[in-house]
Amino acid sequence: MGNCSCGESTGRYNYDNGEYYIGELRYGTPNGKGKLYYKNGDIKYDGDFVKGKRHGLGKYYFPDYFWFVMEDKKKFYFMKGDYYFGQFENDNMHGKGIIYLIDGRVKYDGDLVNNQFEGNGKYYFESGGYYVGQLKQDMQHGYGKMYDKDGSLRFEGNFVNDHMHGMGKMYFEDGQYYVAQFTNGEINGVGKLYSSNGTLLKEDYYVNGKKVKTVPKGIIFNNYRHILDYLFNQWKI
Repeated sequence: MGNCSCGESTGRYNYDNGEYYIGELRYGTPNGKGKLYYKNGDIKYDGDFVKGKRHGLGKYYFPDYFWFVMEDKKKFYFMKGDYYFGQFENDNMHGKGIIYLIDGRVKYDGDLVNNQFEGNGKYYFESGGYYVGQLKQDMQHGYGKMYDKDGSLRFEGNFVNDHMHGMGKMYFEDGQYYVAQFTNGEINGVGKLYSSNGTLLKEDYYVNGKKVKTVPKGIIFNNYRHILDYLFNQWKI
């Protein structure tokens, strides 16, 4: 792992990869409060250590181009100056934590398991919209809600591997809402459009995202994309 260059109460510990630690030591190993530095001297972590590993509460500073999660099927990169503050276990971000961007905006606030978003959390998209709900391995997975940047609810329902999957409900600016069954992000089965007062306006029937039947009772959409365009555009990078 490295070598200790000074005493057992406080001092410096050098890692084999060129990084180094300054802080409390126990039997020559980082243990207690301390700071870990990249080999170029920039701070990497400030917080608790147990037996040489980050463990407890701490602040981790991302290096340049540290990829973490997916947005719109692309990797999202954290940059130098972005940081995580929260719980660690055995050198991993694990437990409750918040990720901040260099400009002070929150990117994520919630649960992590072994450096991945997992559990319940709030994730902010680049557009300003955000997701609140269950996650698994950095993906929306389970029950969740999606909001636009002004805080208006746009969708609530079930997700599987970042796709709407199961029952879902979409909300529109005029108060109308659409209830449908989703399969891998596409409407599959019956979809119903309601007015703001709950009056049924129309019913559609879809097979794998393609509408095969409509019962007109109000405003007509040509296909499911017309219904979802507004929603999806809120989170376009």
